Amino acid sequence: MSIVIELTPDRKKKLEKLGFRPPAGVRVKVAEKSRWEAPSNMSATFHPVYPVSVGAFTLLPSPEIANATIGRYCSIAPGVKIGMAEHPTEFLTSSTVGWQRNFMQWRRSCSVRCTEACPFCRSTAYDNRQ
Repeated sequence: MSIVIELTPDRKKKLEKLGFRPPAGVRVKVAEKSRWEAPSNMSATFHPVYPVSVGAFTLLPSPEIANATIGRYCSIAPGVKIGMAEHPTEFLTSSTVGWQRNFMQWRRSCSVRCTEACPFCRSTAYDNRQ
């Protein structure tokens, strides 16, 4: 569920007194469970469904953020996109090739039998033995 915040001039002043620098514009739409710790900059574009958590002294000068926790004293560059798509985080790679069985017809480019599933148990071993 999302919340729409109407940023009237009075509300903007109150937010600034609390240590928040609100985004430009008159309306902000954020996920209900989103959290900010003052002082922080709120000029990023936030996804209206996926919550974010932003720590104090963090500068967000216009990235797009969804489903992420950003700690204190961080600075995220303009144009950066964080958390926009769901990818498995427990796999060896977050690349689509790691979780979509025939991504871009990759099996055709394999010279060896590489179509069997390989379990990944939070440990990685590099070994060239057959």
